Amino acid sequence: MTRISRLARIFAAVVCLVALASTPSGAAKPDRRSFGVIAGRVMDSIGTPLAGASVLLAGPDHRTKTDDSGQFALRDLKPGRYAVRFSHVGYETKSVDHVIVAGDSTTHLRLVMTAVAVRGRDIIVEGATRVPVATPVVGAVNLTREELRRMAGFSEDVIRSVNSLPGITRTGDVLSAMSVRGGSPSENAFYIDGIPLPDINHLPMHGSSGGAVGLINAELIDDVRLSLGGFDAAFGGKLSSVMELRLREGDRARFHGRIDASQAGLGGIIEGPLTPRGSFIVSARHGMLDVLLRQTDAGVGPQCNDYQGKLVFDLSAKHRLFALGIAGADRLDISPSEGRKFGSSVYGKWRSTPFTFGAGWDAKWSERLESHTTFSQSVTEYRYETQTYSWRQTRYEDHSRERSWTLRGAFDWLFNSHSRLKFGLEVVHQSDDENFNLPWYIDPFQHYVPELRQDERIEGSSLGAFITHVAHISDHVSTTAGCRVDYSTLTHNLHLSPRLSGSWRAGRATTADFAGGVVYQTLPMALLAQNPAHRSLADPVSFQLVASLRQGLTTGLEAGLAVYSKWYDRMPIDRAVPQLYVLDEVLATNQFWFQHHEYLAATGRATSRGIEMIIRGRTERNVDGMLGVSYSRNRYRDGKGEWHDRVLDTRLSAIADGGWNFTPTWRLGFRWMTIGGAAFTPFDLRRSRQLRVGIYDSTSINSSRLPWYHSLNLRLDKKIHFGGTTLGAYVVVWNALNKRPINSFYWYEAGYGIGWGTWLGRVYFAGLEYRL
Repeated sequence: MTRISRLARIFAAVVCLVALASTPSGAAKPDRRSFGVIAGRVMDSIGTPLAGASVLLAGPDHRTKTDDSGQFALRDLKPGRYAVRFSHVGYETKSVDHVIVAGDSTTHLRLVMTAVAVRGRDIIVEGATRVPVATPVVGAVNLTREELRRMAGFSEDVIRSVNSLPGITRTGDVLSAMSVRGGSPSENAFYIDGIPLPDINHLPMHGSSGGAVGLINAELIDDVRLSLGGFDAAFGGKLSSVMELRLREGDRARFHGRIDASQAGLGGIIEGPLTPRGSFIVSARHGMLDVLLRQTDAGVGPQCNDYQGKLVFDLSAKHRLFALGIAGADRLDISPSEGRKFGSSVYGKWRSTPFTFGAGWDAKWSERLESHTTFSQSVTEYRYETQTYSWRQTRYEDHSRERSWTLRGAFDWLFNSHSRLKFGLEVVHQSDDENFNLPWYIDPFQHYVPELRQDERIEGSSLGAFITHVAHISDHVSTTAGCRVDYSTLTHNLHLSPRLSGSWRAGRATTADFAGGVVYQTLPMALLAQNPAHRSLADPVSFQLVASLRQGLTTGLEAGLAVYSKWYDRMPIDRAVPQLYVLDEVLATNQFWFQHHEYLAATGRATSRGIEMIIRGRTERNVDGMLGVSYSRNRYRDGKGEWHDRVLDTRLSAIADGGWNFTPTWRLGFRWMTIGGAAFTPFDLRRSRQLRVGIYDSTSINSSRLPWYHSLNLRLDKKIHFGGTTLGAYVVVWNALNKRPINSFYWYEAGYGIGWGTWLGRVYFAGLEYRL
């Protein structure tokens, strides 16, 4: 047992003893100070307070209405977990699950309700004793801040929280990359309060959305919505998914904060009112994951610091301004000995500094017309210097800087009793300094690839416009039809992207949905910079169809079934190595960049088809969770017209995620998952040893499979309430089963043999949270 493991267990034992000592006897009669309060504010989409909204608590008979300023309070609540339902005539009913109430303290909520068309002559309002659960993760993933925080894992990482859910393929423990329904990590878009975020991870991959660990502090997030496909025309430029995050406002009533201390780092949050018409919230975190993994002998990790915050100010009851900033400072150092020990094909130094700043203006021009306008700038600097173990000591360097400015404006017009119109514009200007050195190498099929030294500024702008019509045909049927137009001055490509979706409520507990459309995406700048001729290629395109069925099983429990099909065309293929799929290269080589491709052709095709099943909800015994199973096939057609499995064609996966609140202050969380082995191409050992470089077996492209992966994460939480503060303690066991199958192969040139990387081993992780 290592020293850090012993310290973790001692720390966990001390936490449990303190928690037990602070837990009152069951025979003791609780005093009034042991009760808590749920209080908050309800607003519409542009921040106008909603008076008279109904607020209902599931289970106990607690209900109230908001006052003229949108404020509400539910008092005299026993400590524990609750679900709260909000309803208002003319607005979509919403539920907030997993609301934690502590003794002698107030839990604050902020809810934004969306206006909907009201159809029919009579409006009947009926009381309810049960709160319906959130929509299952079939067409979209919806997570609250509390769900993110309670996920059994290392930290509150948004990407790692949604990874391996049905439709999302996990790529490994080392990289926080996301593959959605067969798409590569470069096919995902991220928005925070309507502001695009190019890099949502620390140590981002150049040209992709993957990275080391999540950049966003989950404690600042109100909710997350991840559209797995069939998203509406307001979004473009990505082929697979759109993740929309909403940062919460700071508390407008009082100043308070939170301090976190654990073996993985330190962090703190401060929030409070600026004036009676505004608020602020700021966060700073210092990560020490590198120290934890090295001392537990589990692997090599990065050191990641991040800083983020949000300011909100109400100009009037109908106009609101906000500003937010997100920044990171990242480093990863791998020595030659550590690289060999933990199965890395390279060693060296990685540095990056992602930064995004944006401001927004929400306006309500009338009872029927609203607008949302944002302007933002994003900058990411890369300083990657790595080296291989080969006999020629190849050195890779990337000193690039990516910059973009984005102006987005969206309008929402409710123009009659049963339909609404959404329309808007998006202008993006990108200016990248692409400065990298990709040395010569022998590719996996024995072709010589010359050295590429690139030092060039590439600039271009794109213009997008969209319009969407939402129609409530009846009380049971609604449709959304839209179209998007995009033009790029860099590639001179003009695209028209139609989208269509619909929903049919067959009964009180049954709903059927469908969606389809066309989506285009410009190639990553890291590929366009390698050869000016690449900028004249046709853009990749995807046509998507998805259908789903949702069925309520019992109170608090729903099931979902979804089937989907995606067709890709005009995908980039390297003319020298036409057998390989270029956009999967970053994952296949386990690197942070694309290799050198002299000449690309837009001749590749791909398909992704699958079925997903999920059951999600909570029971009367304080048990909540999700069970999901998915099966998919992901294939591509190479430049020779032959079809192969893609790298992330993992076929079958399953996950069970949830927790048990066995007392109001104790919770045991778990996450179990199993994933089919990814595809890979075996080496031709005879030729590889003869040429002293890894050569693939060209007759067996992606014909072999990595071992199946199984993982179990456990998390034990304890809350201790005293005065107006709360002390939380938690212990996490990552990979409790200690399964470490191989997750990558590479040719170890220094030893003239095969090298391999494995998943992380068992790691103990403990920490404290103190809320002021």
